Amino acid sequence: MSYRNPILCCCNTLACVLLFGVICIPADAVAQREGILTSDALIHQAGLMVEWSSQAPVGVSNQLVDWELLIDENQATTTVEVRAGARREVISQFDRNPRGEIMGVEGAESAAQDRREYLLAEFAARGIKDAEVKVEKFQQPKATLFLMTDSGDVTAVDANTGKTLWLSRVGAGTSRGIGLGVNANHVAVVRGSMVHCLETSTGKELWSKRCGYSVGSSPAVTNEHILVPLTDGRLELFSIASQGLGSHALMGLGEGTAQPLVAAHSVAWPTSRGELNVMIKSKNVHAIGFRLRTDDAIVSPATTDGENLYVGSLDGFLYAINEIRGATRWAISLGVGISESPVPLGDFVYAISDDHKLYKVVAQTGELAAGWETPLEKIDRYVGASEKNLYLLDTVGNLVVVDRVSKSISNRVAVGRIDLLLNNYQNDRLYVASKSGVLQCLREIRSERPYYHGDEPVKKMMDDMSQGSGTKGSGTKGSSTKGSSTKGSGTKGSGTKGSDTKGSGTKNPLGDENPFGDSSGENPFGGSGTKG
Repeated sequence: MSYRNPILCCCNTLACVLLFGVICIPADAVAQREGILTSDALIHQAGLMVEWSSQAPVGVSNQLVDWELLIDENQATTTVEVRAGARREVISQFDRNPRGEIMGVEGAESAAQDRREYLLAEFAARGIKDAEVKVEKFQQPKATLFLMTDSGDVTAVDANTGKTLWLSRVGAGTSRGIGLGVNANHVAVVRGSMVHCLETSTGKELWSKRCGYSVGSSPAVTNEHILVPLTDGRLELFSIASQGLGSHALMGLGEGTAQPLVAAHSVAWPTSRGELNVMIKSKNVHAIGFRLRTDDAIVSPATTDGENLYVGSLDGFLYAINEIRGATRWAISLGVGISESPVPLGDFVYAISDDHKLYKVVAQTGELAAGWETPLEKIDRYVGASEKNLYLLDTVGNLVVVDRVSKSISNRVAVGRIDLLLNNYQNDRLYVASKSGVLQCLREIRSERPYYHGDEPVKKMMDDMSQGSGTKGSGTKGSSTKGSSTKGSGTKGSGTKGSDTKGSGTKNPLGDENPFGDSSGENPFGGSGTKG
């Protein structure tokens, strides 16, 4: 399942990172240099921390035009966690060794053991006895960010660590980049009137074809087709198996205004004439199953909770449509237009109206939720959500923390101007970016492992993997779990595994110096100890 940012924004970045992937840099340095993203010291007030900060590989003269998050529920990522007191370091199977090769599972395990041996030696040198170093192996669904510039550079970034997986230059000439769409196997990229099909795992271009008309918005990808909305209202379908040959189109009225939604049983795309056109997915039949007609344009992608499709219109109504039957379940008027995509979370749908009011609606009935009979005002954008909280931007750019049940505001933090937000409805990670290409992943301080919203297959997967987890004894390797899910992420700070380090100490196998970030001889476990 993938999630995207509906706003196309620019970013100017350092050219020196173009070929060498994402560079992790200290969050404080990012916030200080850019003046727009945030640091741990600032967002701790909101109960959050920076999981990682990275610099997108975008040239100086380029602009970031689109990005999308893919969480692959059918592919697990193995990470190895090293714990020493309060310190937590995570090594992913997709991290690279000193030769630039992807470590793989065995390599990550070996690097973690090297790290453990170094830590034990460090403790011994500092006179710390009975130090406890735990090593645990976890698994979680693979998460990848895909970013696209207007010059055709497409980058895949590990959403758990901020590390670059691959970088591909797509197309040639001066055609502007319009957008991208992804699924587990293929990435669709549109530059000008050309659609390009890439391999998700490597970024290798497989084929390209010219669209039959000018493109209206970002493409989408199903298992069989790349789907491109055109400015004449049509949705053009390119067969992946036949390398785009023999494309055909489905008719709609108006201009394609937003990326199509690929749901479990259907594909839905909106138009400027107020239509949501829905094609029921079938290998043999490609025709519009039904249409929702509204009284004004639909300018944002529809969303789904697996049962219903949700869409807002500039006519002021929020609509819920049964995905298979096409029947309108309910429609509720918010009084003014709706330009943002609705946010389905659990049993509720959240919607932000164009007069900056946030509504919470019961998904089954369309009624306003208890305690939310009046909307929350001065809300501009949805950032993300945890199990208990909503994270929003208000009209002056503050990060607002709102209780999902009571509607009470627990914190309001001035984080500066965040330019790009990625709508992630599946887990509790918050992804933000600046115009200059700085990326950040934020999470709640205690949420080391992602919380998934109402996704039963993923929750079952994580429950199965969590059984049998645990570690043994101090200074010994913890028993490998059956893949208990954890955030397979690097931490904030530099490109090393773990926090910024300083002070004395020799180089360890992963490039850190003193692993505790201090120059004193204090015991990091809280007891006494002499300086080594």
